[in-house]
Amino acid sequence: MTGIDRSSAPAGSAEENSVAEEALVIILDDGSPLFVNQATGTPYIPTLDDAQIVDADGNPIAAADLTSGNVVEVTGNGIMLESYPGQYPGITRVEVIDEGSPDDVAPYADLIEQLSVERDPGQPAHAAIEYTTELAQVTLTPQICSYTWTVEHDCEAATIASDAPSPVQIERDELPDARLDGATETRVSFDDEVRAVAVERWSEDALAEAATRAGGTAALDPAALPAETVETALTDGEATLTLEPGWRYAITATFDAGEVTYAFTCR
Repeated sequence: MTGIDRSSAPAGSAEENSVAEEALVIILDDGSPLFVNQATGTPYIPTLDDAQIVDADGNPIAAADLTSGNVVEVTGNGIMLESYPGQYPGITRVEVIDEGSPDDVAPYADLIEQLSVERDPGQPAHAAIEYTTELAQVTLTPQICSYTWTVEHDCEAATIASDAPSPVQIERDELPDARLDGATETRVSFDDEVRAVAVERWSEDALAEAATRAGGTAALDPAALPAETVETALTDGEATLTLEPGWRYAITATFDAGEVTYAFTCR
């Protein structure tokens, strides 16, 4: 992002520490906005819940009023989350500086198609873990470890079962990592209607010691490594729980089509 001069702002103020950029607005097929940095061509997902949004005349508008082809000045804290596309939760203001035209997004047709693709119903549901640190709001995608998933084709049902290692048999460095400073309240959402959620965890230190004795992580016997049950609430399709550093977590979610186990670690 390109910085702007805030030398006239009070020292230490949020305005002094903000940065601005110009971005092209793209509205995806599901109605959600995607911004493309005009200087770098980098796409990212903006979080606009707490942002002030104004039109070219300075009048307040809603995020839903943004249209494909708009060019906007985006002001925020400059912290982009590492994902693809990136996520920018620290936006404070969005100002339309050029109405543009829907034709202006034509060069991004392949990107729009890629990000608008709906999940194949024959594939297991995906999960997203959301939590907030001192610096940003983070979304983490846990690794799908195992699943059974039933799909219908030509009026016949077929069940697919994965052959995958247990969450404890995966090297820690190969798992998605939620980097936490301490106990953190967390939400878990799914891209299919979930019926039940159960969460277990193992101490990473204990797993490392057990792997040394067994001759490697892949040689661990899951039955010999009892897990702790993590208290979890399920409300309106979202699970809430508290994560702590130093633990490996497994989330087992039940859907109408089957059951999926996801894994991740917290350093």
